[in-house]
Amino acid sequence: MNSRWVEVSRHQVSISNDMAHVMSEVLGTPVRFQQIPAEAYKDDMIGLGMSDAMAQGMLDMALAKEDGLDNAEPRTPQSTTPTRIRQWREDVLVTNIRCPRPRRTAPQ
Repeated sequence: MNSRWVEVSRHQVSISNDMAHVMSEVLGTPVRFQQIPAEAYKDDMIGLGMSDAMAQGMLDMALAKEDGLDNAEPRTPQSTTPTRIRQWREDVLVTNIRCPRPRRTAPQ
């Protein structure tokens, strides 16, 4: 069985675990959330073909989100869409599993 790394938001572990459970149901194979150290995250991005500067930018954004960037504006019924994980599964995940986008390769 091949392993694949998929980036998920790092800000709430309980939500990430719920997402992993839903993804397991769709994919028919176990998926689990595992938070990795910041430098390992950056190294993974570089391993996928990103420049050091881009990987650092991705890491900086992930750390800012972890530190509450998404909480700058209070969540209200008027500013929040009520998408549930299971609805996301049907609208996004299942669609992309059935019709995956071609994977780009980094220029050499």
